Amino acid sequence: KASKEYVSLRGSIYSKERLTIASSDKLYKASIHTGYIHEDKKDLFAKIFAIYSGENEQDIRSKLNTGGYIVLSYALHGKQAEDIKTLSRKFNELNVFKTKAVNHRYITQGIFVEESGERRLYPYGNSYTPIVGYVRKKETDNFTRSSGLKGIEKFYNEYLTPIANGEMIGKRDIGSNVIFNKDSVLSRYQNGFDLFLNSNLKMQKMLERIVDDSRVAFDAQEVIACIMESKTGKIIAMGTSNRFLPANIKKSDYDALNASFIENVFEPGSVFKPIVLAKLFETDKATPLDIVRGYKGQFKLHKLNIKDLIQREWFSVEGAIIYSSNIAMAQLAMRLESKEYYEHLINMGLNRKTGIDLPYEKIGTMPSISQFNNDIY
Repeated sequence: KASKEYVSLRGSIYSKERLTIASSDKLYKASIHTGYIHEDKKDLFAKIFAIYSGENEQDIRSKLNTGGYIVLSYALHGKQAEDIKTLSRKFNELNVFKTKAVNHRYITQGIFVEESGERRLYPYGNSYTPIVGYVRKKETDNFTRSSGLKGIEKFYNEYLTPIANGEMIGKRDIGSNVIFNKDSVLSRYQNGFDLFLNSNLKMQKMLERIVDDSRVAFDAQEVIACIMESKTGKIIAMGTSNRFLPANIKKSDYDALNASFIENVFEPGSVFKPIVLAKLFETDKATPLDIVRGYKGQFKLHKLNIKDLIQREWFSVEGAIIYSSNIAMAQLAMRLESKEYYEHLINMGLNRKTGIDLPYEKIGTMPSISQFNNDIY
């Protein structure tokens, strides 16, 4: 009887429509004791093993000449590993392997294939980065594991991490692999939990195309966009023009690894206008149909010149938002008292974390209430 451990895998990440954004599969290593290969069959062994494994034939020849136990390949995929097991049996039939006497027993050893690690796959390339994040490899009990280092992979690492390994007990074959048949005993393994996003891939791809085009059009360092389901607060798409391939990170990608829309603090610009307008509506200091003067795109507030791209004499409040009028909004904002303006921003949560399930979230910084007494500020 012999035993073999079946190592569980990291959980997968899926989009809303159940498309795989990140998953894991096993890697295998193949090893052999060169003393069990007939000398006149080593060339044949190297040539055929290289074809099956994708390894360099000359490298295999060099390893076979070193003697003793050697690792022929460290990174075989599942199908390759099964093919190598079949190849080992074929080699035995072709009398490639020797039979040697060991402790009064005659033993023949072939290619030994065993699980060596897992690799993380991202089928859709750089989509969802840096949101999905990336993993690092970590050696645990001679098995290479993946551990979340950024993004969703980091935030949910505890749940994605494998739970329990399994074990199979049975007879061995020529390659020292445990044979699975009716006499085998198998204990089940349990992978890590799977994760399902609120975002669907089609919308995410569309948003990423928009930010990519915008970055080129405006010659920007980075363009960020987010789509929220307003009634629930669910983020259904979030994209940036700075993305990377999580399975193949290069030095040139380092600046893109941080999720700037979560980890950085920045001035919000014109997206702040609806936040101000919300308080004006709440306090009945403005309605959507109120009329505000636009001064044809030029307005002087004390010593500050305020300009608009859209040059109009008048705006409705609704129009001020549609055309993003700085002049109209400056006048509307001055209808608010400094204290109520300040408290409104506090109540909107701008100095608190949103609680989004991404790591390293920064909070907004709020100026002092006295600064709100300044019309220009």
